[in-house]
Amino acid sequence: MKQILIHALLVFAFAACGYHLAGKVVSLPGGGRELAAPLMKNQTLEAGLEDIMTQELRQQLLSDGRVQVRSSAPVELRGTLTRLLRTPLSFSDLGRVNVERVLVTAEFRLVRLSDGQVLWQSGELSSDEEYPVGVDPLVTERAREQALREVAEDLSETAIEFLLGDF
Repeated sequence: MKQILIHALLVFAFAACGYHLAGKVVSLPGGGRELAAPLMKNQTLEAGLEDIMTQELRQQLLSDGRVQVRSSAPVELRGTLTRLLRTPLSFSDLGRVNVERVLVTAEFRLVRLSDGQVLWQSGELSSDEEYPVGVDPLVTERAREQALREVAEDLSETAIEFLLGDF
């Protein structure tokens, strides 16, 4: 009996906080279970950021499994990259940057294509990541790109949980 009570409490607790098993299909705001994720809009000066972010968003949606991702669907999860800020964090004795932080801000909207109605919007979401800055510009560029991928993963996970979660 004690195990049944504990099990029931755990089920209730997980349901109350919006916990979902990966792969469990849920309805999107406005109904439906399919969405498209077109290329994000990039309002920053960082060329290619929209490609990194869109790729990560699609991958996270597929991995999450709660909705079906299609190339064409009645609703689109649209994203706009609104800001990218690079901030030096530490310097060498010679005044060269050793570590830099990159912060990306984005907004997401779920839009019904038939009438253009916005069914859900995230508001402004931000994520940041630090990376080393070295003497070799190619090594620094790889580190910066990896930091941007980590930021994209974090922003994607956050947007998807806000969209599909019950918190």
